[in-house]
Amino acid sequence: MGIKAPETYVYQGPPNDLLNNFMRDVPSTIHMFYNTVKYCGHRPAQKYYIGGGYMTLTYQEFAERVENFGQGFMALGLKKGDRISIMAPTSPLWDWCDYGGRAAGCAVNTIYPDDSSETIIYTTNHSGSSCICVHNEELLQKILKIWDSLPEVKYIIVFDNNYTSDIKNVLTMQQLWDLGKEFKAKNPDAYKERWQSVTQDDLCTILYTSGTTGKPKGCALTHKNVLSSTLAVSQVAYWGGTPFTYDDIVFSSYLTATTGIASTTTVLAFPMGG
Repeated sequence: MGIKAPETYVYQGPPNDLLNNFMRDVPSTIHMFYNTVKYCGHRPAQKYYIGGGYMTLTYQEFAERVENFGQGFMALGLKKGDRISIMAPTSPLWDWCDYGGRAAGCAVNTIYPDDSSETIIYTTNHSGSSCICVHNEELLQKILKIWDSLPEVKYIIVFDNNYTSDIKNVLTMQQLWDLGKEFKAKNPDAYKERWQSVTQDDLCTILYTSGTTGKPKGCALTHKNVLSSTLAVSQVAYWGGTPFTYDDIVFSSYLTATTGIASTTTVLAFPMGG
């Protein structure tokens, strides 16, 4: 049975066309993301340090990268309801991959880069992940050593485009994006149809405990869970005297993206265009 949000759960902040009927009108976190792209596509979405300077992406540019990932995952044959794992430190690429996976209808599992092989094997198999995305060659090698113990993992994606390999089913981010563009040329409407099919009751992400008292425990969050948390945080900010507005255009994350709080606050930036 799907998780049902209370009928009385409504926005209680200052007038806001996007939040007044938030839980009623927004089917998923992906719909929320593309609503923001529609209304705030020209506004800054991400600002990050790279190559000796800062780079700023608008929401439209952010969306293009999300689509590259989403179409790439679909090109690999991933279906709605499949699972993807991300093993990388917090970075803009983490968000692109996360939202690309959600847009492809997949649930995203998180793996800490310093997790032990035993933990990675357990959480990857427990979540049923069929694809793992890693930050660089160092983390790739960590997965390659245990790949035989991950029977459902069919593909590994390396964010570092400078990496080269002839290992079957190990692709760089750019190679994944190229496959996605080929997929789009043959199936021009497939990506939009996929993300538009995602509902509040679909699984969005799986977060695992540290496992200090035994096996890590997976917390499965639906899109409804994440949306309701997003709405709750926006209301707390309002009643606390610091409401979010469209003028809040700078957002920084100091938490690792694998935490639930970071996931919620990243999502929060989207309905506000901040």
